[in-house]
Amino acid sequence: MISRAILRTGPNRWTQFEEPLAAILVEDSPGRIPEALRLLEEEVEGRGVPAVGFLTYEAAAAYGLAVHETPRKATAPGATAPIGGSPALPLLCFVLFGRRRDATALMSADPPCGKGYNAGPWRNSLEEAAYRERIQRVRSYLRAGDTYQVNFTFSMTAPFSGDSEAYFRDMCAAQDGEHAAYLELESGIAVLSASPELFLRREGSRLFGRPMKGTAPRGLTAREDRANARNLRRSPKERAENLMITDMIRNDLGRIAIPGSVTVPRLFQVERYPRVLQMVSRVEARSDASLAELLAATFPCASITGAPKKRTMEIIRELESGPRGIYTGSIGVLYPGRRMRFNVAIRTVVVDRRRGCATFGVGGGIVWDSLPEGEYRECATKANILADPQPPVTLLETLRWSPTRGITLYEGHLRRLRSSARYFRIPLTAGHGRDLLTAESLDRRIADVAGNSATPHHTGDWRVRVLLSRRSLELQAEPIPGPPRDPLAPDAAPPQDYLPGGECAGLPERTVAFSPDPIPEGIPWIHHKTTRRDLYQDRLSAFPGAQDVLLCNGAGNLTESCTANILVTRRTGPRGDAGRPGDAGRPGEAEWYLATPPLTEGLLPGVFREWLLARRGVTDDPWTPGGLSIREEPIPVSVLREIREGEADLYLVNSLRGWMRATLLPDS
Repeated sequence: MISRAILRTGPNRWTQFEEPLAAILVEDSPGRIPEALRLLEEEVEGRGVPAVGFLTYEAAAAYGLAVHETPRKATAPGATAPIGGSPALPLLCFVLFGRRRDATALMSADPPCGKGYNAGPWRNSLEEAAYRERIQRVRSYLRAGDTYQVNFTFSMTAPFSGDSEAYFRDMCAAQDGEHAAYLELESGIAVLSASPELFLRREGSRLFGRPMKGTAPRGLTAREDRANARNLRRSPKERAENLMITDMIRNDLGRIAIPGSVTVPRLFQVERYPRVLQMVSRVEARSDASLAELLAATFPCASITGAPKKRTMEIIRELESGPRGIYTGSIGVLYPGRRMRFNVAIRTVVVDRRRGCATFGVGGGIVWDSLPEGEYRECATKANILADPQPPVTLLETLRWSPTRGITLYEGHLRRLRSSARYFRIPLTAGHGRDLLTAESLDRRIADVAGNSATPHHTGDWRVRVLLSRRSLELQAEPIPGPPRDPLAPDAAPPQDYLPGGECAGLPERTVAFSPDPIPEGIPWIHHKTTRRDLYQDRLSAFPGAQDVLLCNGAGNLTESCTANILVTRRTGPRGDAGRPGDAGRPGEAEWYLATPPLTEGLLPGVFREWLLARRGVTDDPWTPGGLSIREEPIPVSVLREIREGEADLYLVNSLRGWMRATLLPDS
């Protein structure tokens, strides 16, 4: 029996269900399920209390659909023993609870980030070669016309010890599923579902379904993320899969709906989750059917079977090695007043504390043009929530604020902050929809913070840190030593004509070292400014004699420094005597320019850098050393030799300090 449950009951609301009153249980006799559902609905309405519970995938046997047989009296509380040795669970289990309390504060707190439990390493029950063989068998059924799509799945298993609720909180932080549920059973089993997919929601006679079919990885940058979402939305394969399942759910609901009431108000909508993109559609209907009639028409959800459902489930039984258990079944809550909310139990771990193990199911829809290697990678993408728990993201912007000029390049900072907030799904509104990041409100708050931190001895500019997380917007201010200065208009007096190694009086000087250890690929933190600065702090600590450290990528190109973007003087045309900017058109002469790495090399989109690039070619060009033009191009690490030997110059730029002349340490 379920002793306690925590469910996500709204976008920003969690509810804990306590004090179990009675249980309705079907262990291993699917023929009893319709009567159990009738009794469940009667008890919820009669007692006026909610019920929380689940149906396993094998409960579909109650409706004449093909599933693996469940072992009779397997282990308490008895029944399905899914693929990979997952704990046995009843076909159906719902518990009426006498008490509810708000669990939003608990679930909104910072996740444990791996503390309190040990999970892993995870092992696939099906290696890639065996997976390819099963997909080829699926293709043979597709070729024969037996099916149009097969949702083929397999399981992953791992040793587990410790606090399963802590693991659930980490899973929710990684997935942010709107239909997450945590169930604690008296038998020592815990069900941890971070599901993003709604199976059915009922409000009186209104029914809602949100079929989810189509997955793509998140991009590393906001631009790449938008491109991935656009490609997912436009993919003929993904659209065909989603449309097929949406049509099935529409037909399923049509069996018990009031004629003419079934609609599809949304189709092919792409939703962002912390680690994946998902394509979702929406189906609505009206019906006065009972709970038993509703599930007889729709269970299990078409998105986890394929089409047509009956024949495809026969193929699934043949190809999959055992019962799925609660994976791809449903977990949900019923309230008095004919209200219900059931998920599709995907992204779900079942923990057996007595045996010290955990099981996770994963899979995807296979159609004719599915590529086995791509489908296997998609399974890995879905399983990302199992490992590498990350602390919540806090975005960081470091601003230069002047009582007279305001925020330097504030529009660029706001644009970057908004872009990263959308990427990490951090809300930008406070109560009553008030925008937290308007320039006016931010400038006013900064003035207040700076005023509260002011001293009678400082009349200059301020360094302001803006920290934005899911929970708060925080500002910190400290004075910048020295007189006020506009970083966009340096006091430097550059030489009339640029020559490498020439004087550039007035620019701040910085000593830099070079770290030969490449920055890891595939992590988003390099492309967004956050408080996760360990990677940069480690490199700064390795060179205590340097004020900054140059970084490189795995391709052997420079990317940025730990605190700034970089520009290096380069030249085109023949080698030999340096040409001068005004002589660029002469045959045989070289043209000097400033090179900066493109974002694709793996670097932060600095606000000052973006401003410089955006103003190329305008009438009022920004100041640059020697008036040189700026180009985006890869900068090989080998250019450091030219810098050391005085054949090229290195500059650092950021919006806090503007232009800085960099000198490479001799022993770097």
